[in-house]
Amino acid sequence: MPPRRILFVADEFLHPRNRGGRLETANEVELLSATLGHDLHLLVPRDPWTTPALEHEHRSALPVRTTFFDRPPRKRASLARPRLPYIAATRLPLRGETERLRALVGSEPVPDLVIAAHDFMWPLAESLSPQLDDAPIAVRSHNDEGAYFAGLVRAESRFALRQFYRREARRSRWLQRHLSGRVAVVAVLSEADRAAYPDATTRFLPPVIDDQAIGYRPDAAALDGRAGLLFVGALDAGLTAQGLDWFRTTVLPLLAAERPGTRLRVVGRGAPAALQRSLRADPGIDYVGEVDDLDPEFAAARVFVNPVLGGSGVNMKIGGPAKRGIPIVTNELGARGFDKLRNGLTIADTPAAFAAECARLLADDQLWNLKSRALQSAFDDHYAAHAVASVYDALVEEFSTLTGGAAQS
Repeated sequence: MPPRRILFVADEFLHPRNRGGRLETANEVELLSATLGHDLHLLVPRDPWTTPALEHEHRSALPVRTTFFDRPPRKRASLARPRLPYIAATRLPLRGETERLRALVGSEPVPDLVIAAHDFMWPLAESLSPQLDDAPIAVRSHNDEGAYFAGLVRAESRFALRQFYRREARRSRWLQRHLSGRVAVVAVLSEADRAAYPDATTRFLPPVIDDQAIGYRPDAAALDGRAGLLFVGALDAGLTAQGLDWFRTTVLPLLAAERPGTRLRVVGRGAPAALQRSLRADPGIDYVGEVDDLDPEFAAARVFVNPVLGGSGVNMKIGGPAKRGIPIVTNELGARGFDKLRNGLTIADTPAAFAAECARLLADDQLWNLKSRALQSAFDDHYAAHAVASVYDALVEEFSTLTGGAAQS
């Protein structure tokens, strides 16, 4: 397939890649441009505090043509777009900035495809469409936002927040239904997410969790010398810290009672001082903090633990241990979006079940090898860079040939 011209509408500033959503989208941009050779024009929202130096760093990290546009003030955005979810209203440019983007893209060659990097960037993509000869629009769904907020409603005890989440769930469902019949395709992260877009053509597109070049293959994992548990995460993120706290206060004591001497190694940036003190005082934990290279940590760990208590999208940090064949114990929320990895993952949702599965993998070499091979094989078949590149290229080829409007299912 010859290179295509693609207008890619990002949902946030993509540098540094220190959050799952940023990492996933930045990896997709890199795959489309550097790996597949398509001609990308990237539109990126910027915050009021974004400096020219940060924009320069962004362009250096993702060397594709990039146009930054201003995000609106939060309160003004919500008042201007009451029907949209808050997260959408606060990312979309206001009228003046939208007109600037229309004039810019209208002066350039028409793209073969427009990709909106989330449901809530679709309104901007559609507003630009008349200047682009109604080029086909693909929405890259990162999450079933309606289901996500409905889950928060069920889990929240505070009345005001419960009402906010209920409104966001309703608005998200409206946006999903509204865009479904007006785009060429919605690329979903999991088969279950297809139901959120009832009138849309959908295609399964795995997340780009592998940032290695095509052709890279890690060696098969070896069990010799491995010991203990490994947790990796951004400890300045509240949900990450909550997941770690759940594991060390409810799971680790059960595991230590069954297997005395079991240790958890905690690696990650940004732990607040209080959390650092608590981790260092815990006799079952080796607190490492931030490291420049995770490879030595992955090489030494026997089991990777991934407790996830909230959030949306996919848990990108699964990619590192999965491609190296390190058995992963996680819960249902942590496994979301990784349908093709499920045979290799070990899933447990209660403290007792989580502790039991960790204990089995620590004790049973045969089980460890079985899980390691299954995980690494599934990753290589479905989530490695070469596998995702093939799927993404097929999607671009299929839908960039349209003249606009919805495809036939």
